[in-house]
Amino acid sequence: MNVKASEHSCSELTQIIRQNKKVFVRVGFGGRSFRYPPAQCSMGDKRTTTSLRDAGGKQCVLDYSCVFDPASPYNFP
Repeated sequence: MNVKASEHSCSELTQIIRQNKKVFVRVGFGGRSFRYPPAQCSMGDKRTTTSLRDAGGKQCVLDYSCVFDPASPYNFP
């Protein structure tokens, strides 16, 4: 499921991630992939916290994101 961070509040984003288990949240031009409950990330990704702004401009910190890991050997051809 894809969601835009700028269209939801922090609590709505958290609820969407919990209900859908795997969500891609668009933030500006890029995005983050979230899983709930926190699970193994895909190869080449790492698990971390991510902060982003919601629809009201409030800063959210989400704890279960999988983001690109530049140090991972899976990201080298």
